[in-house]
Amino acid sequence: MQLSSLSVGYTLGIVWVTNTVVRDFTALLFLLTLTLLLGVSYLVWAQKSSIRQGAANAASAVRVDILFSHHQYDTDVSTALFKEKLSQSDIFLMEYPAWSTEWEKDINAISRGEMAPSNFLLRWNVSEEEANTTFQFLKFQVENLYQSHIFVTSIDLAADDPLSVAIQDYLPVMDQIQFSTDFTKTLEFERAKYSYFMNLQRTRQQQMLQSFNMLVTAIQQGELPSVPEKPEINILYLLGSNHVRVYDLLQQTEAEVTKEYARAPYTYDYAGELTLKFIAEEPVSDLLLAYGLVQTQIMRTYGLYWSHDKEKPARFLKTVIPAFTLEEIGSLFTTMAQASNPDMAFMQLYSRLSVEKELVLPPAKKEEFDNLTI
Repeated sequence: MQLSSLSVGYTLGIVWVTNTVVRDFTALLFLLTLTLLLGVSYLVWAQKSSIRQGAANAASAVRVDILFSHHQYDTDVSTALFKEKLSQSDIFLMEYPAWSTEWEKDINAISRGEMAPSNFLLRWNVSEEEANTTFQFLKFQVENLYQSHIFVTSIDLAADDPLSVAIQDYLPVMDQIQFSTDFTKTLEFERAKYSYFMNLQRTRQQQMLQSFNMLVTAIQQGELPSVPEKPEINILYLLGSNHVRVYDLLQQTEAEVTKEYARAPYTYDYAGELTLKFIAEEPVSDLLLAYGLVQTQIMRTYGLYWSHDKEKPARFLKTVIPAFTLEEIGSLFTTMAQASNPDMAFMQLYSRLSVEKELVLPPAKKEEFDNLTI
């Protein structure tokens, strides 16, 4: 019996009693019986509904597939792989440490095919030049999300989070080198800046874990209308490879978590190695810090001719830099500290040492670099 039918019966009963013999005991008994039936029926219906809803939510197991990449250029993940992963997922988690409600709304409009990726970039003040350089990976993601009809959200920091602001403000410092005629002070500056910045990243990762737990709760309680009710909810998380610790953190949850690298083999450059070690709070040698300094200076001096790739440059850097000893690197940077033009001094000294060591110099043009076999 439906509630609507009972309600009608109840109303008719009241009318009947009112219009006939209100004082009649039989009519009063009928009214009480009808009221009791209505109450019992409602309680049974509510309990069954609650049980069904609870069972459906409890059955929503969560599976997370983390796809690690260099997370910078449009070649870091193949389009075919990304689209295949999207087609197998119910939710796409986006790494973006300045998330907002408006950003999520627009990204999902792209997913539904209601907003063109180019309009999104314009709306968020990303010029065409920036979309093809600095924001290549963002452009890659929104273009492939278009009409995918997947729900997009994030467990990253909100745009107004003080931690997000602190991270964005410190990014330029990470590219700085503090030259000193005492090379130990240069290394101390490197160690201090990595230690500070990676502490921010550790805190960010911890907050990502908390946000993930909140997301799982929302899924299991049916609070996300765009996510289908099904026994297993599949989440694709496209994450920068420096956030390997996030994989370890998510394994502490009830979710099933797997990881995969977008490329095989996958190479961490020296900045990546330093990042992983500082986040993991592992010992970091002066030699590794020195290798990171040489890498920064090579990329600064010779230019980003590899701006559409990350893997091959990483292999190149890890082929040539280990040929230098800590003492040689110290002497190199001490000379730079005394020069009026440190970048020019580096290019001259590095070129001479590379010839002596029979190392391949960074090509002057991207086409030359593309032709290198590494």
